[in-house]
Amino acid sequence: MKSTIAEPAQGFAFGIKCTDRTESTTMPLHTVGLQQGRNTLPELASRANAGEPSLLTRHGKPYAAIVSPDMLAKGRPRSRFLALRGSGKGLWGRTPSKAIADMRSEWD
Repeated sequence: MKSTIAEPAQGFAFGIKCTDRTESTTMPLHTVGLQQGRNTLPELASRANAGEPSLLTRHGKPYAAIVSPDMLAKGRPRSRFLALRGSGKGLWGRTPSKAIADMRSEWD
């Protein structure tokens, strides 16, 4: 599941768009100003832990979001090790062992 901040929609100021392979939904965000968020941080943290993210704004513009660790992990794309497969093809020439032997001989 991937999470991104959605464009403003009717009924709420901002939303968080959760995309899954099977469906895409937008849920409202609890939006507070930065100063109010600072004063009510424990409440916002409890809400985030319960699965209700909050958006902090500064001068009416999105500034930061408070989300649960699960939602944060789902929203971050993880780079896969196998994605690098073949990315160094040809880097060492036709025979990598010869290229390594040549580099080693430079130090002798």
